[in-house]
Formats: sequence, C-alpha cells, structure tokens
Amino acid sequence: MHKMKITGDDLERSVGGVLARFGIDKDEARKVRRQLSSRIGAEEEGKEEEDSDERYYAYFINRFGMIDLSVEDVLMPVLTPVEQSLYRRFYRLSFCFGKTWCQASYTQLQKACNIQSRMTLQKGIRGLLDGHCIRIIAPSIQRRPPIYRIYLPCEMPQFSEEELETGVVLIREKADPNLVRQLITSRPEFSSLKLSGLKFSTLNELRGLNISSLAPKFRRLNIRPLTHKPTDSNDLQPKKNEEKKPIYNLIYRSKDLSLSHMEVISGFYKGIGQKKIAKEKRERAEKCIQELLEDGFNSEDIQHAVEWTLKNSKEEIYDFSIIKHTIGQAMAAKRKAEAEKKQKLKEDQAAREKQAEEDKKEKERLKIEAYKESLSKTKLAELREQALKELMDTEGMKKEFVTDILVAVKENEILKSRMKEGNE
Repeated sequence: MHKMKITGDDLERSVGGVLARFGIDKDEARKVRRQLSSRIGAEEEGKEEEDSDERYYAYFINRFGMIDLSVEDVLMPVLTPVEQSLYRRFYRLSFCFGKTWCQASYTQLQKACNIQSRMTLQKGIRGLLDGHCIRIIAPSIQRRPPIYRIYLPCEMPQFSEEELETGVVLIREKADPNLVRQLITSRPEFSSLKLSGLKFSTLNELRGLNISSLAPKFRRLNIRPLTHKPTDSNDLQPKKNEEKKPIYNLIYRSKDLSLSHMEVISGFYKGIGQKKIAKEKRERAEKCIQELLEDGFNSEDIQHAVEWTLKNSKEEIYDFSIIKHTIGQAMAAKRKAEAEKKQKLKEDQAAREKQAEEDKKEKERLKIEAYKESLSKTKLAELREQALKELMDTEGMKKEFVTDILVAVKENEILKSRMKEGNE
C-alpha cells in the first residue's frame, strides 16, 4: 500500500483551514501559542527551583519533648541497638513528661520498641541495669509493672570524669517548669558554676539559695555513683517455658553490698538447676568457702568466681567444690577484663582529646577564613605580598618551590598571629 507523504506546506494549509473555519486569524494563533509556551516554560523552571531546595526551620507547636543532647552524643555510642531502643523509650516515658521515673510492662516495651523476643528484651533491660542507665525502684507486684528510675548520662558513674553540659534541675516536689526556668535564667551566677546538673528538695530551696556562699557545696548529679543494681526482680527471671540457662545473674557484686555465704551457695545451686540443697552439700559448700577465705580470697572474690563459673563452665557442674578449682581462672579473667576496660577508657579519652583538638583547629580555621573574607581587595593584596616576602626570606626556599597552597598557609599564619595580638 502506497503511503502518502505530508509536507510542511500541507500541514500548514490544513491547520490554516481549521483556524479559518472557526474564524481565527493564523498570525494571532501563532502569537497566543508563543505566549502559552513561554508561560509553561517559566512555570516548569520555577517548579524545578522550588523542588531543588528542601531546607526549612522546624518549629514544633505541640507533641514535642526535649532531649538532653548528651544522651545522643555520649550514651548512645556505648549501648547496643536493643539497649538504645529501650533507653529512648524509657526517656520518652519519663523526662518527656517532666519526671525521672516511669512504669512500663514488658508487653508495652516490646510493642513500642518492636522487639519480638522476650529474652532479647530481658537482655536489653539487664544491660541498662548493669550500665547504671536505669534502676528498678519498685518491683512488679501482681499485675502492676515495675517502676524504673531513668538516669541521665551526667548521673552515670561511668561518665563522672567527663564535663557533660546539661541544663537539668531535679526537684523532689512538683513545680511549674516555667517558674523553675525563670528562677534559673534570672540569676546569671548559676551559669558561672558550670555544673552538669543540680538537685534540690524543694522549690524554696532553689529560690532562697545564696550561690556566692554555698557554691562549693553544690552537688553534681554524678557525684554519687550507684552502689547497687536491683537485677533480682521477678520480671527478669526466665519463664517456665523458656530455655533453661544458668542463673548466674543471681550472684552479683558491689562495693558496698555483699551476699551472705548462704545466699552465694543458694545462688550457685539455683544456677545449676538445683532448687533444693541437701544438708551435706550445704555443709561442704560452707567448708569450701571457709577454706577459700583462709587462702586469702575475700567474699567478693568468691562471689565473682561463682558467677564466672556458672557463666563459663564448659562441663556440667554438680558440686560447689568446683569453685576451688576455677577461682584462679575467674580472678585472672577479672584482672584481664579490668585491664581491658582501663585500656579502653584510656583509648576513648585519647580519641576524645584528639577529636577536641581537631574541632579546635577546624573552628580556628573557619574563624580565620571568615576574617580573611572580611578584608578588602587592597588588604588581601598586601597580605599576599607579606606572605610571599616571608616565604622568600625562609632559608633554603627557592622561588620555584612557592605554590599557591604554601602562600595560603602562610597567609593564615599571619592572620592567626594578628588575631592573637588583637585579643591580647
């Protein structure tokens, strides 16, 4: 079949015929089409410009809770993902409501944090308890969930040597937050104390405080490390249908709290699945503890050895006397863990100091660059001339060695010296 070719003239005559039928002038139609194309092009260009930048400032009107920045900057990097999720939920239920405690059940926490396994949830809570991030201040009673005290990083003993900046004021009685904020901001001497947080019993104690005379008596929130970890709540014990594991968490250590010999023995046998202890076993265990004490070990060492043995033994355990054979390994592992912890703290401190030094240099560089941009063209030319002169006056420097990078570095050195002299 022969295809008919349509030329530009044919198309022009066809369009012209249609326009003529409707009484429309061809030149007028061309003019309108050009205007329409120009407007569509401008709209598309404006849309591209609008979509290219999505930077806005956010102003929350409601449904907004404040957060201590040290939570994200200091605490989160040392927690596991599960512990991070749980701590954020605890923080949401406590400090976001203006209090230091909250009440939450396992079911609520699993749902809010999207944690499927009850064992994973228990492990996360235990990690927060062991890390002094939270504490159970009221155990679970019947169907009531436990009440948790939530600690800020500035209250945690592991961060006690760091100067954490936080604007928290804890008052035992309930007070209007706006009034507390007004009392603090109206007295600029509070900011000069540079404390990580303040504790008061009543609002009147804060209102009537003579800062100039009592400043040395101010208590930082982290001045008293926690002395115990209440991890023996019923909520943290394995359920009957869960896999049986050694209950070595029953044996815990503390600087100010030691278990009795009977509690240590009972915890050991519960850890190996024996709820009832025969009289002969108990007497042998007490004799074993006495011999270890005579050998120079203290109660804390024995408690640690029991915990370590229940956790690390590769063979099935039957009798408490095994502690006599494992206490040496347990103490060696403890010393190694303490050395590693000390080394880790040292490395973390070095890393923080290095980062602080880098931040200081970057801040100084930005300050110099800003000062440089404020100079006029004449001043910039004089600065460059001075930098070139000082470079050429350097011993061993040749003209071919002088690059723009060297000149820029020398200019920054000169500006830094000027700024230092100006500050002095």
